[in-house]
Amino acid sequence: MAPINVLLADDNLIVREGLRALLEVSGDFQVVGAARDYDELIARAEELRPHVVVSDIRMPPTFQREGVDACRLVRKRHPGTGVVILSQYDDPAFAVALLTEGAAGYAYLLKDRVSEGDQLARAIKEVHRGGSMLDPTIVESLVKPVEVLSRMLPTGIAERLRDSGGSRGDGERLEVTVLMSDVRGYSTIAEASDALRLCDQLNAYRRHAADSVLAQKGTVMQYVGDAVMAVFGAPELLPDHADRALQTAHAIHRGQAGLNREWRSAGWPPFELGIGLSTGTVGAALLGSEERLEYSVVGDAVNLTQRLQQFASGGETVLSEATFASLDHPPLAERLGPTAVPGRRGMVTAYRVPAPLDR
Repeated sequence: MAPINVLLADDNLIVREGLRALLEVSGDFQVVGAARDYDELIARAEELRPHVVVSDIRMPPTFQREGVDACRLVRKRHPGTGVVILSQYDDPAFAVALLTEGAAGYAYLLKDRVSEGDQLARAIKEVHRGGSMLDPTIVESLVKPVEVLSRMLPTGIAERLRDSGGSRGDGERLEVTVLMSDVRGYSTIAEASDALRLCDQLNAYRRHAADSVLAQKGTVMQYVGDAVMAVFGAPELLPDHADRALQTAHAIHRGQAGLNREWRSAGWPPFELGIGLSTGTVGAALLGSEERLEYSVVGDAVNLTQRLQQFASGGETVLSEATFASLDHPPLAERLGPTAVPGRRGMVTAYRVPAPLDR
């Protein structure tokens, strides 16, 4: 079998010669040339038409990503050319830049692992066949951002961002029901409580509330102190979002009642919850900076939910008129208003649903 012709590109002479010696000892490869910078790599690739280019990332003139850019240009001009990028950096941004148009014919290896076994030889042969190869460390770095996002963003949002290619600021208009749960008299409880014990109580309350939301396919949006905010109908469309939100409110109240019985037995103060629900059109988007992203829903329904929960005593849920009208099976409820709500110009009609009998 004829040897695979290889062009080496690195501004360091010692590295180039080391790679040459590593490849030529096997007899499977023939190093047909070398390049020291972006322009020379392009020129030598045009002249020699190698089967595979093995290149560093950072080269003159700016030592940024000349290797990646030059290799992509070579591939554009000569699609059959394989590319192996050697880098001392495990930054996934370089791999993403290299693989933007597909992984076929590309390999990305770390320099400090090239001498381990036959990794470089296998990579050259793989890209020559049109395949691809990534160092395991690079794969881990590529996966890690999604794992981090999964912990930072509401359930399913990180996966949706990854799968759809959505980006910061991309928004959509959705019909949803927003839920907000808040602890009545929390400031007084906090003033008289041990801080670490209060952390335990908050964690138990939040965990149960989140489980109740997820059970109805809702999205936990955020925790703000003693408040839990969730939305039904975003990002997953739910035609019965109002009914699911109300069922969630009942489940949160029942679960908190169980926690309260345990806490009273231990001499801890109970959490009495007031919950507000509001239905309407919102804008949903990933908002924030590159350092901190937040999946947010914004609109009048969000603001109204916060106002309505203030009308709910412990164990009660207050629904907006739109939420009540959206329910397939409206519960027995006390009609409130029309009444003035702080921060709103118009009058608001709402419905107060008493605490579930089994709480």
